[in-house]
Amino acid sequence: MFRIPANSRYTIILFLLLLPLELFAQTYSLPGGPLPPGCTLVGSDVECPALSMGNNVTVTVSQPTQWRILDNWSFGNQLRVNQNGSFSSLTILVSGDLIPGNGAIINASVGVTGSISALNNTQLTGPMVIGGNLQLGNNSTVVGGIDVSGTLSTGTGVVIQGDVTASSIDLGSGNTITGDLDATTVTVASGSTVDGNINATETVVVSGTVTGYVNAPVVEGPGTVTGPICDVNDNEGGCNSTPSVQFYRIDHLSTYLTCLPTEVTVKACTSADCSSVLSVTGSVLVSAVGVTTVSATANFANQSQTTVVLPITQAGQYELTLSNATPAATGPDPYQCSSTSGCVLSAVNTALAVQVGATQVAGDPFSVQLQSIRTDTQTGACQSVVQNVSQVDLSVECLDPGSCTAGGSRLIAGAATNLSEYPVYAAVPASFNSSGVASVTARYEDTGKIRLHAKLQAPNGFLLQGVSGPVVVRPGTIDVIVSNTQSYDQNILARAGDALSVQLIAKSTTGQITENFGNEVIPERLTLDTTATTVTPDAGVDGTVDIVEAFAKTGPGVFSSSDVRYRDVGTIQLNALNQSGDFLGTGPLAFQSEAIGRFLPWDFEIDIAVVSQSCAASLQSFTYLGEAFSLTLKLNARNRNGVTVQNYPDSGSGATIALLAQDQVSLTNLTDRISTQTLQPQWLEGETNVMNPALTLNRRNDGNEDGPFSEVVLAAAPGTGTVEALYVPMIRSNESGIETGADFKIGDTDCQATATCDAKSLSIPLRFVFGRLTLENSFGPETGLLPVTANAEYWAGADVGFIKHSADSCSALNLDGFNIQSEPQPGTATFTGINSELVSGSSGPENIKIDSSGAAGDVVFEYEAPTWLQWGTENAGNPSATATFGLYGGHDRIISWQEIYNGKTGIQQ
Repeated sequence: MFRIPANSRYTIILFLLLLPLELFAQTYSLPGGPLPPGCTLVGSDVECPALSMGNNVTVTVSQPTQWRILDNWSFGNQLRVNQNGSFSSLTILVSGDLIPGNGAIINASVGVTGSISALNNTQLTGPMVIGGNLQLGNNSTVVGGIDVSGTLSTGTGVVIQGDVTASSIDLGSGNTITGDLDATTVTVASGSTVDGNINATETVVVSGTVTGYVNAPVVEGPGTVTGPICDVNDNEGGCNSTPSVQFYRIDHLSTYLTCLPTEVTVKACTSADCSSVLSVTGSVLVSAVGVTTVSATANFANQSQTTVVLPITQAGQYELTLSNATPAATGPDPYQCSSTSGCVLSAVNTALAVQVGATQVAGDPFSVQLQSIRTDTQTGACQSVVQNVSQVDLSVECLDPGSCTAGGSRLIAGAATNLSEYPVYAAVPASFNSSGVASVTARYEDTGKIRLHAKLQAPNGFLLQGVSGPVVVRPGTIDVIVSNTQSYDQNILARAGDALSVQLIAKSTTGQITENFGNEVIPERLTLDTTATTVTPDAGVDGTVDIVEAFAKTGPGVFSSSDVRYRDVGTIQLNALNQSGDFLGTGPLAFQSEAIGRFLPWDFEIDIAVVSQSCAASLQSFTYLGEAFSLTLKLNARNRNGVTVQNYPDSGSGATIALLAQDQVSLTNLTDRISTQTLQPQWLEGETNVMNPALTLNRRNDGNEDGPFSEVVLAAAPGTGTVEALYVPMIRSNESGIETGADFKIGDTDCQATATCDAKSLSIPLRFVFGRLTLENSFGPETGLLPVTANAEYWAGADVGFIKHSADSCSALNLDGFNIQSEPQPGTATFTGINSELVSGSSGPENIKIDSSGAAGDVVFEYEAPTWLQWGTENAGNPSATATFGLYGGHDRIISWQEIYNGKTGIQQ
């Protein structure tokens, strides 16, 4: 405790000087005052220079006010601004950066020309307009719309109630957004929910949940999108909104022969790159203006594109135009051209026609058809120009991506000629026949959209040139390479849920990496289908693939993820595909891996484990050694998410279950005494039920007494000799629902401390004892009935021997189990009474009696005891006793008479 010296007048002053400034909380009032230092009242507004506030500052508002801070604004922790007022009564405008502390509460409309660095544990009510970047820290809440010119990034546990517009949005984990998101790129982390829609002009990565639609060119990630996914209307508006034509686009070649039809294609586009089109009914006028002007009407009949022929018969340059479109285009640039030459084409009388199939496969040979053609000046028809020419110059132009890898040399023409990138040509052997036609075989060891240029010098001196139409070259295959940082043997790849590293490599059919894949104008990305194809077991269900870390480009043509998980077991094929679902307009890519696996369960869950001792009614439950007790088990083979796998067993009959037992007091290993040490359950779809009502923990093989075993732990583990025993642990949920793993090991009572446990206990400690049944001798007159008394005993150890087993109120004594061994007169002795159970280790004297039918003498009898109550190696077998009839009492030479128990000899007197 702080104490003030009795004689010091200055101690209190000094103590106050040493207190933190935060304890002197400041309160300001807008607009009337007091105002923060340096601030002035301008009309009804408050204007401040650069403003710096400490901790625990409170600002109240007495009337609607605009608070202008002309430079940066920084404040400490626990700021309170207009806490009890409406945001509509205060507008805060910051002409700089906002540098906040933690735990602020602000009710205001906020505008910041700069950036906001971090807001942890902060509550903001009111709209926000940020000129730079906005970083919302952990556990912050914003109630109101947010408009950010730069990037919005959030920490964990952030809540936003309102629409968000930003250049880029990166949501951390555990966020809840109630509103729509609009940005160039959006990332929704695992555990976050967007209760609204997303519009993005580039990539959206969803690892959490989106309840509405996502309108974006690329949507990836392992999360869930409840609504539709689309790429329409320049990514504005919903997937189900009525789309409109943003612009009409002309697709055409750069050069046409006047003797051939001048065909151009017109498309009705709804996205900026025309990857999304709209089927319409209408028309548009196409005109070519040059040496002369020609026109034709392109008609749409519920089509997204149509082809029209322009009647161009004179050589020269022409500019294409579109006009009079119905329906009208709604975009700012309603008419566009796709050619690299813009909207200009050349009409020539002489050319080298180059024809290549529009779609090819990387690494596969394809044919390049060449024909030298000119327009006959008399007829206007096409005729051959050259014959018997043996060489042509070829070049490759990369359209998308816009440049070729290795300078175009990955296109091989003829026998072994590596072409160069346009405008550099390479000579290729080509034999033109009498019709002026030649064919060259080529192959391209890369991907993308290309076209071929050709030229040759005719014998008459003409230079003939030509160019093919666009050719899309698709990957020949996608290699799927899977590795696991966890090491397993015996052809085991992983457990169900292991984080696997996966590489997806785009290759040609000859095995070369197609290095331009992923460099397209709208970059292609490789990923995996979230459903695998099951190879084993036969008729197994196709399991789910979780892409926890999205695939990213890690090299030319290579895409990688370090966390891909498979939810089931067995052997599978992974299905590689491209995220866009449409490779440069030629449709989806889909390739299947080789067989991958084997996958084992993540764990075996002991769902139910009931061990019932034979005598459970007494205060001290127990089972005799050799006596049956029951075991009921239900096991689930599960994945990492705790969900039962459907394909187990994928091989054979599935895992066996090994039972183990040990007395934790004496550390006696009792496993080899379990009657059934290995259980073979019947697995079906990852589940099994085991019911064994006749398990026993047997006596020693030599029959000798041992025990007692007062704390026997019965445990289970996957059967030895199986791969499951090596890699799949058994777990169990406790009363609180918390899962616990292995907790038992033979010979070790503290294996959890050393993390060496290898089995899972099934119940609380059990009690097993070596028991026997004894019968008491009796005597009395031959005219009456003598009682038959039985006692249960158990072996209490070598130092004590057998003692009465008072806990036994379960063992039965059956009348028909008694047998006469000898009697005074044959056939005269009988037993009468009722079947009964022992009470506190003894039978009642009135339950069973013996009758000699009036004959005097000894009747020797035995009881056919169950094996677990028979005697051990000495005097082994059933218990016996003697009933003496005709012995009334005293004897002249006997002072007293009593029975003496001489221990384990079993001899009774």
